[in-house]
Amino acid sequence: MISRFLSASATLVLLGCAPADEAGVATADVAMDPAPFDPAYALERLSQTPEAPLRRVREVLRHGDGVDVPDWAAFVRSPTLMLDASGRLHVLPRGGDDPRVRVLDKDGNFVRYVARRGDGPGEFPYIGSMGFAGDTLWLLGGGRTSFFDVEGAHLKTEPVVPPYPGRERTYGSGDGWTLPLAAGRALYMAPEPVVDEDTYQRWNVPLMVGERTATGQRDTVAFVLSPSGMYVRRVATSSWAPVKMSPLHSTLAGGQGVATASWTTDRPGEVVLRRFSLEGEVSHEHALRFPVRELSADARERFIDEGVENVRDMWEFHREHFAGVPSDLRAAVVEGLLLPDHYSPVDDMFATQDARVWLRATMAEGEGGDWHVVDPDGRVEFRVHAPPGVSFETARGNRVWGVGKDHLDTPYIVMYELQQPSR
Repeated sequence: MISRFLSASATLVLLGCAPADEAGVATADVAMDPAPFDPAYALERLSQTPEAPLRRVREVLRHGDGVDVPDWAAFVRSPTLMLDASGRLHVLPRGGDDPRVRVLDKDGNFVRYVARRGDGPGEFPYIGSMGFAGDTLWLLGGGRTSFFDVEGAHLKTEPVVPPYPGRERTYGSGDGWTLPLAAGRALYMAPEPVVDEDTYQRWNVPLMVGERTATGQRDTVAFVLSPSGMYVRRVATSSWAPVKMSPLHSTLAGGQGVATASWTTDRPGEVVLRRFSLEGEVSHEHALRFPVRELSADARERFIDEGVENVRDMWEFHREHFAGVPSDLRAAVVEGLLLPDHYSPVDDMFATQDARVWLRATMAEGEGGDWHVVDPDGRVEFRVHAPPGVSFETARGNRVWGVGKDHLDTPYIVMYELQQPSR
């Protein structure tokens, strides 16, 4: 455990232009004790084993593109995929007007819908998140969480527990969130403190594991930069972030804990993978080496240009109607992007039922990603190369599920079979 939630009155670290050890501290009702990452840690524990073997994939089936697509497989945006303990795939659609979760059997055949649109028990206007607490499926949306059994029957609905006692904000930019875990526990992201626009900055907020009750104790497992995307003062806070910020996190299978992958900007090729129990204790801790990719001047300018275009209309509107808006949009975007000298070593992760953790090494744009599959002992067991344009979402045994888009930008889901490893 890194630090413990003690009360509703503590501190958050305010990130400005000063070095980390000189950063100002703003009082707020969120517990956050400094937990600096030790750069020497990774150097001492980096694996010296040869590069892990590469396993390629063979496509088995896909749903969602082509003609005569069934209604359940017609996706507006790329869906979220998650496997349960028996190997059934749960598909959460994004966008559109049908929030129902699609359930497929282990061979990819449609079985049923779970939940539906509405305001009653087990019904939602939309579904924002999905996961498992043991073998129970939970769905979160509209300020409440509903739980379903393995056959899709509604069990109960609960209001969302706030991330920590004393503040009810749980939605929106910087407002924090709560995700159920197993055994009556939950994963919490603390909200940012409420401050006026003139003093608003980025904050390191705690990622916590604790009881799924309003008054329960929370244990901090990591600190997350918020907002992590582009922030242009007095104009916009965006989720867009061309370079991932440390740490990444993922719940363990069945909601049995959480895994984090962290690194520092001065050692961008060294990743520390930690697994935390439901009590917030570190159960496993391993250091891994990943390729280092420098952020080129061309890439930096391209990201800045994209950021400018993303907020130009909003900036022009605010300049016309409000005071204090930056006069130089490009300079404000440069400041608001926090672009480092290197790409993040990894940019995605997920955990599987067999206690493996999949980490995707950051690749050049348009390339497929190399996933490093870490076994329970912290060894990179093998690597898997994803086809260009496909992002793996979940895996079980020799089968991997991912999402992609066809030449018409239509989202689809796809199942692959892992081939024998090669050197």
